[in-house]
Amino acid sequence: MVVARQAGVALAKQAPNQLTAVVIGNDERMHVAWETDNGPWQGPVAFGEPVLPYSPDVAMERQNHNQLTAAAAGDNGQLYVAWVVDNGPWQGPVPAGTRGVLEPKGSVALGRQSDNQLTAVAIGHDQRMCVAWETDNGPWQGPVAFGEASFIAGSPVGVARQNPNQLTALAVGEDGRMRVAWETNNGPWQGPVAFGEDALAPVSGVAVKPQNDNQLTALAVGADGRMYVAWETDNGPWQGPVGFGDQGLFPSYAGIAAEKQNDNQLTAVAIGHDGRMHVAWETGNGPWQGPVAFGDAAFEPGSGIGLARQNDGQLTAMAIGSDGHLHVAWETDNGPWQGPVAI
Repeated sequence: MVVARQAGVALAKQAPNQLTAVVIGNDERMHVAWETDNGPWQGPVAFGEPVLPYSPDVAMERQNHNQLTAAAAGDNGQLYVAWVVDNGPWQGPVPAGTRGVLEPKGSVALGRQSDNQLTAVAIGHDQRMCVAWETDNGPWQGPVAFGEASFIAGSPVGVARQNPNQLTALAVGEDGRMRVAWETNNGPWQGPVAFGEDALAPVSGVAVKPQNDNQLTALAVGADGRMYVAWETDNGPWQGPVGFGDQGLFPSYAGIAAEKQNDNQLTAVAIGHDGRMHVAWETGNGPWQGPVAFGDAAFEPGSGIGLARQNDGQLTAMAIGSDGHLHVAWETDNGPWQGPVAI
């Protein structure tokens, strides 16, 4: 079982002028909040049945041009999915695939494997990486486990496209080493393969994002409470992970999120031991800066966090505060971070 922390928030663009947040409440239901045209946030509003544990993470990704899909692990170890089409009402969550494969309260990551396939990756009850998928908006298949039992059940996973033909997943193994798995051209999954030193916290969140057109970057929290970064360039071997910033800033189980702030800057956020949001960044493929704390101590240490582009000039972060409310922070045109404020 993963270490319990405040539930994570999934953020994604539902429409060009709407940013949507999904979270699992302590009522075991999915809740949705949204902002339109950079106006005030609405919600959160609960939907569906109480079938989900108060989960560390929920994932959200576009399934196709007009459908946004959210996924999480259910109380019964089954994948549950919810979806919205064309700004209509949210549907679900409904069970998908085989029961008992996932770890209740475990994390799920979503990524587009191809233009017509959405893939979910998680660390299953048997401590192996497992994958589920839907194709052409058909029924979900799996989850199917692959590789060795080298993780703590339910550990967070990060997933992203490494290139147009490859989907890559990373998670921290039980031994504190980062592990990478991948599939190419919709073939069988390979790995997971360990790399680097055993410097990471086995239940750390993992954020994976393209840093530029030929580099994929992964961030996690180390056993020493620092942020760590690993990367691959031109589909070569993975480098790192390398720690940066002060020791002891983050709990070992901290969530972490990353997103492009602009074309030449990648930004990462996490919530520290002090209950404050912390931001780190790299510009022009230079060294990572920070993490730097901002705002009030409004959160439980290590809480899950979401990060997304709200518009071309604004990056938005969201997490659940110690008061049970969603809190939002933002930066505009690369200026200083504002908030967090409760919605």
